[in-house]
Amino acid sequence: MLAETPRGKQQLQSVVSQLEEMAGGGERGETETKTINTARTVITWTP
Repeated sequence: MLAETPRGKQQLQSVVSQLEEMAGGGERGETETKTINTARTVITWTP
């Protein structure tokens, strides 16, 4: 899986950071879970 490579982890972190910014930071917890799930979806469907 992409996230298992160093570059993949870096990309995942970048996507998560971008999504957190779009969400306005929000509270952690539920927001963080949604962000991570969304990031996984983005990476899963990236060709």
